[in-house]
Amino acid sequence: MEKPNLGIHVFIAEDEELISNLYRLQLERGGYLVTTAEDGQKAVDMLKSMNVKPDLLLLDLGLPVFNGHEVYEAAVKKFGYIPTIFCSGNYSKTINTTWLSEHPKTSLLIKPVSIKTIIEVIKKFLNP
Repeated sequence: MEKPNLGIHVFIAEDEELISNLYRLQLERGGYLVTTAEDGQKAVDMLKSMNVKPDLLLLDLGLPVFNGHEVYEAAVKKFGYIPTIFCSGNYSKTINTTWLSEHPKTSLLIKPVSIKTIIEVIKKFLNP
């Protein structure tokens, strides 16, 4: 049976290894291609070196070095608009409902968040 999401590339930046591995494993099981970075600096460096734009970003807002919003800005500077899911353990001051409404196909999910919810948002963003 062919996996329906084969070829959709999700770039994850998450500093909690357990959460990052959970996201990666579940998304790969669903047929997604996944790249991970464990901090904001590595995420920015990896994105700058990529030749192909990821289909979606899944970013922790509380990353070390560069936060998730700064990683998003670096990605947009290089590739243009990218659908993005931000995750945070608490409400963010850098990304609020006004900012989200001004940036289509962006979402803020408050941790703990289930992989089922993340996949629902990915499908909503990538399969309108």
